[in-house]
Amino acid sequence: MTRMQTHYLFRAVVFDMDGTLVDSVGIKTWAFGKLYEKYGQDVVDAVVSYHLKHQGISRFEKFRHWQTEILAEPYTKAVGELLSQQFNHLVLDAIVRAPYIRGAQEFLEKYYERLPLFVASATPEAELHEIVFRRGMKKYFQGVYGSPASKGEIINRISTYNRWKPTEVLMVGDAASDCEGANNAGASFVAICEGEIPAFFDNVTRRLADLTGLENIVYEPS
Repeated sequence: MTRMQTHYLFRAVVFDMDGTLVDSVGIKTWAFGKLYEKYGQDVVDAVVSYHLKHQGISRFEKFRHWQTEILAEPYTKAVGELLSQQFNHLVLDAIVRAPYIRGAQEFLEKYYERLPLFVASATPEAELHEIVFRRGMKKYFQGVYGSPASKGEIINRISTYNRWKPTEVLMVGDAASDCEGANNAGASFVAICEGEIPAFFDNVTRRLADLTGLENIVYEPS
């Protein structure tokens, strides 16, 4: 009997974190609203709406927008750092305890010794490393990268360092910034979207509701 061989279609897989590997989007949505609740419900609603439309971008970009465009207050680096510390205090433990997206842990456990796996997130990098460490996920990844680098910059860094063609790297994400980052880097992309497909994924041909079907995209038996 001939043993079945496996042909991997990509040299590496790069994952977004929130909403792609970990079910933490709701936690962050709540926390952003909590930060601004002293300004009233109209401000909270505006903050949450903007966040949901711009998931995957740096929290500092969001803070700048909310401070200057919604509150009409000056924004400085110190203001951003203070808000980030307050936000981190609200969410960190909850994200460490949050469940995996369906199929995520199984994929990581099955493939981390077969394919190079990475994380590219908008979470500040030091905080991201703490989350990955405390969740016991460190062993799965050859690199964990966060802001201030963009998703496109991170993917470029990974492909250039390893001398891979950008198309040989697969980005997996649930936000417009993940798709944009993959496109900017020339990488391949899989959208994670359950239910109604967002407009920013209309032109994405590879879409999954969760990660249970990802292995059917990364390899084919031969």
